[in-house]
Amino acid sequence: MPGVPQAVAAPRRPRLLIWLGLAAVVGGVVGAALLYLMSGSADDEAAKKLARAPVGCTTTLQFDRTGTFLFFVETKGSVGDVGGDCPVTDDSYDSTGSNPDVTLTLVDRDDSDVTIDDSTGVSYDAAGFVGSSIQSVQIDEPGTYRLTVDSPDDEFVISVGTDPNEAADSMKTLAMVVLGVGVVLGAGLLLLGKRRRGAAPAPAVPAAWQPQPTWQPQAEVQPQPATPMWPPQAPQPTPPATSDPFGRPPAV
Repeated sequence: MPGVPQAVAAPRRPRLLIWLGLAAVVGGVVGAALLYLMSGSADDEAAKKLARAPVGCTTTLQFDRTGTFLFFVETKGSVGDVGGDCPVTDDSYDSTGSNPDVTLTLVDRDDSDVTIDDSTGVSYDAAGFVGSSIQSVQIDEPGTYRLTVDSPDDEFVISVGTDPNEAADSMKTLAMVVLGVGVVLGAGLLLLGKRRRGAAPAPAVPAAWQPQPTWQPQAEVQPQPATPMWPPQAPQPTPPATSDPFGRPPAV
């Protein structure tokens, strides 16, 4: 009926869900690719930041934090000016594949020897540097330490620090997480959007009930004039009165 508000079903947005799903998938793939590419530069930066100690002298090392640090035999790379009694130099070296015999001695600021343990299995090849771990040390107090490197071979240096691959590995793991979240979320939104798009339309809601009148006024009936009889009828004679129930004439 006019004037009666009609109930309207809530609008569905399957197209919006589909677009959001596509955006999530593309964002996950692009984000993962960027993180994976950045992991390569993380390797390079970590390798460049390693401290280096040449052979045949004592190098001063500054440890700013506690933790476990590795000593690498770096057979390819370059070394600049280092602290300690090592001569100022800017030398490059390349003895890749060699396994030089080396002895390391580390002392703290009190000239007390610091225990060094064997530790192998970590290697790096980044930013023009190649190295493999040989020993490790646990630093319990930040401060200044001195490292002496002795070896019959001088075509290498000792690099000191943490595993250069850790930063890259963390970024690669994050890239896989971003990719997985983007694909799973996008696939869910796409599936939901397709389901809503193919669903049957909701039935129309009937209008509110309105009472209907059951009685209707009737038009007034006008009286009709009597129809005269034609031809006129002669009046019938009235039979004489009698007291005999059988109609016999009275006795005289």
